[in-house]
Amino acid sequence: MINQNELNRLNFHIQKKLHTEMLERMIITGYGVRKVSPWVSEALTDLVQRPNFIELIQISNSMGYFNKKITVICNDATNKLMDKAVIDVRSKFPAMEGVKSRILRTAIIQRLLRE
Repeated sequence: MINQNELNRLNFHIQKKLHTEMLERMIITGYGVRKVSPWVSEALTDLVQRPNFIELIQISNSMGYFNKKITVICNDATNKLMDKAVIDVRSKFPAMEGVKSRILRTAIIQRLLRE
């Protein structure tokens, strides 16, 4: 059984169209719409394993008009992965704002592009 203290919420905003595409892909691949957290966590894991993930986050920097708020529940391992990714991004782009949101948006986009 998972200890509730080990779970963390990550809130971020994405474009409504991107959210719709994500949900459609989740349904097609058998996740269903209630498995957003595992799907996004897997996308994050896939993203940070790429040697150029920081550049991918910088490329997605030009996105705008985020009108859909998403909350994902992450376990401790995913939260630690996010913390390390934030440190890596901030070491290269110290002035970048909204790093966690950018990382999660990039993870979603990359998963959609690669599946």
